[in-house]
Amino acid sequence: MTGADRSRVIPLREQHRQDTRRHIVAAARDLFQSAGFDGTTMEAVAERAGVSRATLFNYFPSKQSLLLPFAEQVVRTRVLPEVEAGLDPWPGLLPALGLAFDSMERHVFSLPDLRGGLREALLSEVQRGGHPPAHEEGDLILDILERASVRGELRRDLSLADLARFVNLLLISDQLERDSRHGDSPAAGHHRSRLLRFLGPALSADGADVADPGDGV
Repeated sequence: MTGADRSRVIPLREQHRQDTRRHIVAAARDLFQSAGFDGTTMEAVAERAGVSRATLFNYFPSKQSLLLPFAEQVVRTRVLPEVEAGLDPWPGLLPALGLAFDSMERHVFSLPDLRGGLREALLSEVQRGGHPPAHEEGDLILDILERASVRGELRRDLSLADLARFVNLLLISDQLERDSRHGDSPAAGHHRSRLLRFLGPALSADGADVADPGDGV
């Protein structure tokens, strides 16, 4: 086999690997959302994805290891389009963050039996400098902060990466620690409003609220 032949074979193998991974994550997503995390088995994931158990465990050694890929795929396919639709025209930093928080809660944190596993996986990822859950272009929160920075709404004494990390940590802590009984109740809405009021002076260029987050704050 010539060098040119090998250069064609390697990308095909990598494409197959990526396709297999996507099929597995999609299967896990469907099962998590229909049967719940506790009700999903690795055997069921393998069957839904059309792969052997050995192949599944080669890609993901445990059910817990599927949680971040699950969250990332939901962000890419559901959260990101929903939030993007609400950012044109630009509503201001706090309303933009409110859109992201609400969408993440509905689509990623809506299954109570996922909260414990997601807490550990997401906090671990953020603490080591990652951007969970992410979409293909990067971190949703970072994207929102970049838009605010261009408009002069954001403080400049800290890097965008640091600010995004702080907001991610706060978002994850808030979403996963909150009593799941609140759901989309008025109490949950009031809780999110208080969180946005806290973030206003913490993020703004002048140390004051950058926009009215609404919801009676």
